[in-house]
Amino acid sequence: FRQTARMASSPSSPMPGETKPQDEHALTLRPVGVTAGLAVVTALGWAVVVDRRGAAMGMGMGKGVEMRTGMGTGGVDAAAFLGVWVAMVAAMMLPTIQPMVVTYRALFRDDLTRTRWSRMAAFLVPYAVLWMIAGTGALGLWSIGRDHPVVAGSLVAIAGLYQLGTIKTRCLRWCRSPLGFLVRFGGNARSMRGAAALGTRHGAVCFGCCAGLMVGLTGAGVMSISWLVALGLLMLLEKTHRAGQSLAKMSGVALLALGAATAVVPFGQLTSEATGLGAIAVLGIVALATRRRIFAVA
Repeated sequence: FRQTARMASSPSSPMPGETKPQDEHALTLRPVGVTAGLAVVTALGWAVVVDRRGAAMGMGMGKGVEMRTGMGTGGVDAAAFLGVWVAMVAAMMLPTIQPMVVTYRALFRDDLTRTRWSRMAAFLVPYAVLWMIAGTGALGLWSIGRDHPVVAGSLVAIAGLYQLGTIKTRCLRWCRSPLGFLVRFGGNARSMRGAAALGTRHGAVCFGCCAGLMVGLTGAGVMSISWLVALGLLMLLEKTHRAGQSLAKMSGVALLALGAATAVVPFGQLTSEATGLGAIAVLGIVALATRRRIFAVA
């Protein structure tokens, strides 16, 4: 592995033009420091979402508060929403990119600590920037869809179509193959500029893989804890479980059906906390039924 990674990091190493991603199932628990750090940030993200989601939605706020905070999107505090959005993305996305972070970290495992963390920061910053920009779009979609069930249902249906599309399929293949991605695109990944470029490219792939589900989330209830957990679990299984690609297709069909059902059933009933819990249960059963571990030691 280290020899392959070093070849990928060498500017003189030829990049195979026809390299195809190969599935590399399971989250790798080593190195422990990187995995623990991601776990801590993920936990903090969930804590912020649980604690601040009401404020982000403008719950319990009177007109005086609304005027002071400059809320202008249908009663939603834009600043609070974007803050919770960033925490939500950290909570949902960091576990899914852990295999790529660990793979990239192996390139400079013997370097000085300060150098390692500076490169890792350069690699991760593009993810944060990209998803913060996406948060402004999510705010707009949520502001429209939350008061119009047909619009919200349409967003969920669009997410289902995206799950079945070519962009999703191609991005998911690369997300499931962190080493293959590094070999294909990591020609100068040991430099700061190369780290930022690699992070930008992989951030775009990650965004392409998860964008549809995040659009669906704005329709299903962007601050619903059960739906956040359900879709976060789905994203994780898609990228780390051997049945991940099949789960992506099955979820696409389910989201299409859920969106279409708004024509006959009130959308709030279809996207309640209870149905989110049901989705979590279904994903858990499917994952266990395939008898494939998600975590690996090395």
